[in-house]
Amino acid sequence: TCVPTTLPPPYTVSGTSAGSIRSNANHFSTTSEILIGSGPKTIRFLIHTSLLTTQSPYFRAALTGPFLETITQSLRFADVSVDTFELLVTWLYTGSLTSPFKDGKPAYYTLLHLYILADRFCFEGLRNYIVDMIADLADQTNSVLTPSDTRILYNEIGEGAKVRELVLDLFACKKTDRLLASHSD
Repeated sequence: TCVPTTLPPPYTVSGTSAGSIRSNANHFSTTSEILIGSGPKTIRFLIHTSLLTTQSPYFRAALTGPFLETITQSLRFADVSVDTFELLVTWLYTGSLTSPFKDGKPAYYTLLHLYILADRFCFEGLRNYIVDMIADLADQTNSVLTPSDTRILYNEIGEGAKVRELVLDLFACKKTDRLLASHSD
Protein backbone atom coordinates (compact mmCIF):
# COMPACT_ATOMS: atom_id res chain seq x y z
CA THR A 1 0.00 0.00 0.00
CA CYS A 2 1.21 3.51 -0.76
CA VAL A 3 -0.57 5.24 2.11
CA PRO A 4 0.64 4.80 5.70
CA THR A 5 -1.85 2.82 7.77
CA THR A 6 -0.98 4.40 11.09
CA LEU A 7 -0.77 8.12 11.65
CA PRO A 8 -0.71 10.08 14.90
CA PRO A 9 -4.06 11.25 16.30
CA PRO A 10 -5.28 14.71 15.30
CA TYR A 11 -4.16 17.54 17.54
CA THR A 12 -5.54 21.00 18.01
CA VAL A 13 -3.58 24.14 17.26
CA SER A 14 -2.79 24.37 20.97
CA GLY A 15 -1.16 20.93 20.85
CA THR A 16 -3.86 19.29 22.96
CA SER A 17 -5.13 15.90 21.91
CA ALA A 18 -8.74 16.16 20.73
CA GLY A 19 -9.75 13.22 22.95
CA SER A 20 -8.49 14.92 26.13
CA ILE A 21 -10.71 17.93 25.48
CA ARG A 22 -13.82 15.76 25.24
CA SER A 23 -13.04 13.95 28.49
CA ASN A 24 -12.80 17.02 30.73
CA ALA A 25 -16.25 17.75 32.24
CA ASN A 26 -15.25 21.34 33.10
CA HIS A 27 -15.26 22.12 29.39
CA PHE A 28 -19.02 21.59 29.12
CA SER A 29 -20.40 24.50 31.14
CA THR A 30 -21.34 26.95 28.36
CA THR A 31 -22.81 26.58 24.91
CA SER A 32 -22.86 28.65 21.76
CA GLU A 33 -25.73 28.90 19.32
CA ILE A 34 -24.81 28.10 15.73
CA LEU A 35 -27.54 28.78 13.15
CA ILE A 36 -27.10 26.81 9.93
CA GLY A 37 -29.08 27.33 6.73
CA SER A 38 -31.49 30.11 5.83
CA GLY A 39 -35.16 30.94 6.10
CA PRO A 40 -37.51 28.25 7.38
CA LYS A 41 -34.80 25.62 6.87
CA THR A 42 -32.52 27.21 9.46
CA ILE A 43 -31.41 24.69 12.08
CA ARG A 44 -30.24 25.77 15.54
CA PHE A 45 -27.29 23.92 17.06
CA LEU A 46 -26.26 24.42 20.69
CA ILE A 47 -22.65 23.34 20.91
CA HIS A 48 -20.34 23.43 23.90
CA THR A 49 -18.22 26.53 23.41
CA SER A 50 -15.03 24.85 24.62
CA LEU A 51 -15.23 22.23 21.85
CA LEU A 52 -15.48 24.96 19.24
CA THR A 53 -12.80 27.25 20.71
CA THR A 54 -10.22 24.55 21.45
CA GLN A 55 -10.55 22.89 18.06
CA SER A 56 -10.82 25.98 15.85
CA PRO A 57 -8.95 29.30 15.88
CA TYR A 58 -11.83 30.68 13.78
CA PHE A 59 -14.36 29.96 16.53
CA ARG A 60 -11.87 30.96 19.22
CA ALA A 61 -11.63 34.43 17.67
CA ALA A 62 -15.36 34.70 17.00
CA LEU A 63 -16.47 33.55 20.44
CA THR A 64 -13.78 35.02 22.69
CA GLY A 65 -12.63 38.11 20.77
CA PRO A 66 -13.96 41.68 20.67
CA PHE A 67 -16.98 40.83 18.53
CA LEU A 68 -20.74 40.93 19.03
CA GLU A 69 -20.74 37.12 18.77
CA THR A 70 -18.69 37.01 21.97
CA ILE A 71 -21.54 38.64 23.84
CA THR A 72 -24.39 36.76 22.18
CA GLN A 73 -22.51 33.46 21.78
CA SER A 74 -24.42 33.11 18.51
CA LEU A 75 -23.20 32.71 14.93
CA ARG A 76 -25.17 32.34 11.69
CA PHE A 77 -24.01 30.55 8.53
CA ALA A 78 -26.75 30.68 5.90
CA ASP A 79 -24.55 29.14 3.20
CA VAL A 80 -23.56 25.97 5.11
CA SER A 81 -25.25 22.62 4.46
CA VAL A 82 -27.04 21.24 7.52
CA ASP A 83 -26.01 17.67 6.63
CA THR A 84 -22.34 18.61 6.39
CA PHE A 85 -22.46 20.64 9.61
CA GLU A 86 -24.06 17.69 11.42
CA LEU A 87 -21.03 15.60 10.45
CA LEU A 88 -18.74 18.29 11.86
CA VAL A 89 -20.71 18.27 15.13
CA THR A 90 -20.56 14.47 15.27
CA TRP A 91 -16.78 14.62 14.94
CA LEU A 92 -16.55 17.37 17.58
CA TYR A 93 -18.39 15.27 20.16
CA THR A 94 -17.19 11.76 19.30
CA GLY A 95 -13.84 12.25 17.60
CA SER A 96 -14.90 9.89 14.82
CA LEU A 97 -17.18 9.48 11.81
CA THR A 98 -18.75 6.57 9.96
CA SER A 99 -17.48 6.07 6.42
CA PRO A 100 -20.10 7.44 4.02
CA PHE A 101 -21.46 5.17 1.30
CA LYS A 102 -24.08 5.64 -1.41
CA ASP A 103 -25.37 2.71 -3.44
CA GLY A 104 -22.64 0.50 -1.95
CA LYS A 105 -19.80 2.77 -3.08
CA PRO A 106 -17.69 5.22 -1.05
CA ALA A 107 -19.24 8.70 -1.03
CA TYR A 108 -15.97 10.63 -1.19
CA TYR A 109 -17.87 13.80 -2.09
CA THR A 110 -19.37 13.83 1.42
CA LEU A 111 -15.88 13.80 2.94
CA LEU A 112 -14.68 16.47 0.50
CA HIS A 113 -17.56 18.79 1.43
CA LEU A 114 -16.76 18.20 5.10
CA TYR A 115 -13.08 18.94 4.39
CA ILE A 116 -14.09 22.24 2.76
CA LEU A 117 -16.10 23.17 5.86
CA ALA A 118 -13.29 22.09 8.20
CA ASP A 119 -10.88 24.19 6.17
CA ARG A 120 -13.20 27.21 6.24
CA PHE A 121 -13.50 27.05 10.04
CA CYS A 122 -9.85 26.00 10.62
CA PHE A 123 -10.55 22.60 12.21
CA GLU A 124 -7.06 21.18 11.69
CA GLY A 125 -7.84 17.97 13.55
CA LEU A 126 -10.88 17.32 11.38
CA ARG A 127 -8.96 18.02 8.19
CA ASN A 128 -6.34 15.49 9.25
CA TYR A 129 -9.04 13.01 10.23
CA ILE A 130 -10.69 13.30 6.81
CA VAL A 131 -7.40 12.75 4.98
CA ASP A 132 -6.85 9.60 7.05
CA MET A 133 -10.43 8.51 6.47
CA ILE A 134 -10.19 8.92 2.69
CA ALA A 135 -6.93 6.94 2.67
CA ASP A 136 -8.46 4.14 4.75
CA LEU A 137 -11.65 4.08 2.69
CA ALA A 138 -9.71 3.92 -0.58
CA ASP A 139 -7.59 1.09 0.79
CA GLN A 140 -10.53 -0.91 2.20
CA THR A 141 -12.63 -0.59 -0.96
CA ASN A 142 -9.76 -0.51 -3.49
CA SER A 143 -11.30 2.62 -4.98
CA VAL A 144 -10.39 6.16 -5.89
CA LEU A 145 -12.39 9.33 -6.26
CA THR A 146 -14.77 9.62 -9.20
CA PRO A 147 -14.30 12.36 -11.80
CA SER A 148 -17.12 14.33 -10.10
CA ASP A 149 -15.33 14.04 -6.76
CA THR A 150 -12.10 15.15 -8.40
CA ARG A 151 -13.85 18.27 -9.74
CA ILE A 152 -14.88 19.16 -6.18
CA LEU A 153 -11.32 18.55 -5.04
CA TYR A 154 -9.78 20.86 -7.64
CA ASN A 155 -12.51 23.52 -7.87
CA GLU A 156 -13.22 24.02 -4.18
CA ILE A 157 -10.12 22.97 -2.21
CA GLY A 158 -6.91 25.00 -2.15
CA GLU A 159 -3.75 23.94 -3.94
CA GLY A 160 -1.66 23.28 -0.83
CA ALA A 161 -4.23 20.98 0.80
CA LYS A 162 -2.91 17.60 1.97
CA VAL A 163 -6.07 15.94 0.67
CA ARG A 164 -4.99 16.86 -2.87
CA GLU A 165 -1.62 15.19 -2.34
CA LEU A 166 -3.37 12.10 -1.01
CA VAL A 167 -5.66 11.83 -4.03
CA LEU A 168 -2.69 12.09 -6.40
CA ASP A 169 -0.96 9.32 -4.44
CA LEU A 170 -4.11 7.19 -4.58
CA PHE A 171 -4.37 7.56 -8.34
CA ALA A 172 -0.68 6.73 -8.70
CA CYS A 173 -0.95 3.66 -6.46
CA LYS A 174 -4.26 2.19 -7.60
CA LYS A 175 -4.77 0.53 -10.91
CA THR A 176 -6.90 3.00 -12.79
CA ASP A 177 -7.38 1.01 -16.03
CA ARG A 178 -10.81 -0.26 -14.96
CA LEU A 179 -11.78 3.14 -13.57
CA LEU A 180 -10.90 4.90 -16.79
CA ALA A 181 -12.78 2.33 -18.85
CA SER A 182 -15.92 2.61 -16.72
CA HIS A 183 -16.10 6.44 -16.41
CA SER A 184 -16.55 8.19 -19.71
CA ASP A 185 -16.05 11.66 -18.20
